[in-house]
Amino acid sequence: MSKVILTVNSLISENQMIQFVLTGAGYVVIDVATREDALKKLNAQHFDLILADLNTLNSGGLSFICDVHSMPQYINTPIIVLTAEMRFFNKALYNNCGVINWLTKPYQPDKLVGIINDALSGVK
Repeated sequence: MSKVILTVNSLISENQMIQFVLTGAGYVVIDVATREDALKKLNAQHFDLILADLNTLNSGGLSFICDVHSMPQYINTPIIVLTAEMRFFNKALYNNCGVINWLTKPYQPDKLVGIINDALSGVK
């Protein structure tokens, strides 16, 4: 059975690219554009990994990640963060809340797939 990934990203073109790349790698991808929609989806079905764009989450990125990992069904679910502005974030705070990896935009599709493959196989 294919692993299911939730992507949280408000950019339609980026969602389309992520969807294309990850479905081509054998994953099922569900994308949402807001934090609120993400929380609804997380409560409605199971996801094996979450790929979240920090710009979409605005200043609530850290609280979203902590909220997800406080949900019993997602306590060990890998979360990967996308960002265009890495220098503005305190990685330690996010890592303490459960982010397992970061990907800075722009990124190569094979890098995205590699990071997700590693996360789902338990490699950090």
